[in-house]
Amino acid sequence: MADFALTAQVRALSGKGAARKLRAQGLVPAVLYGDTKQDINLVVPEKAMNRLLSASLIDVMIEGESKARPVIIKEVQKDPVSNQLLHVDLMQVSLDQPIATLVPLTLINEDQRENDGGILEHILREVEVTCLPTQIPEFIEVDVAGLKMLDSLRVADLVTPEGVEVTTSPDEVVVTVSAPAKQVEEEETAEDGETADDAE
Repeated sequence: MADFALTAQVRALSGKGAARKLRAQGLVPAVLYGDTKQDINLVVPEKAMNRLLSASLIDVMIEGESKARPVIIKEVQKDPVSNQLLHVDLMQVSLDQPIATLVPLTLINEDQRENDGGILEHILREVEVTCLPTQIPEFIEVDVAGLKMLDSLRVADLVTPEGVEVTTSPDEVVVTVSAPAKQVEEEETAEDGETADDAE
């Protein structure tokens, strides 16, 4: 059973006009696919859906059914200007079968990093993992405590919960601590000067 629940209704009408009317009523068009006999067009409450966008696993109760369906959010479409939720893709899953999904990375202990003037750059924001639907973490922590200038952490350095396998390339850089631009410019200028002296 999921930690979060959502009610939904089967959507009879489709098309842009029908979708606009639904959104005006505070509802969002959605489609459910995956471990089902066929795709199901749904409509879900916008406010409730917005609260669950970061949820790893959701029990969706479709009106008229007696049992909730375990689903994960596969894709979310939002208006680029208003940020209004436009459409949601939901995938029904089997709780006893591993699935592949994306999990966001969250930096922790930034205040415990070396105060050396280095600039912490968060490069990789999410990784793909394989695990049971009930084991999908909401996020994976990236501990940057103690990182010094020019240090970096890669996917291989991540610590994941038991049962969660990261399938993103272990060599991908997650975070790096770069030197301030001014320092880099000074070093490059010094190197250029040394090169000129050598040429003479």
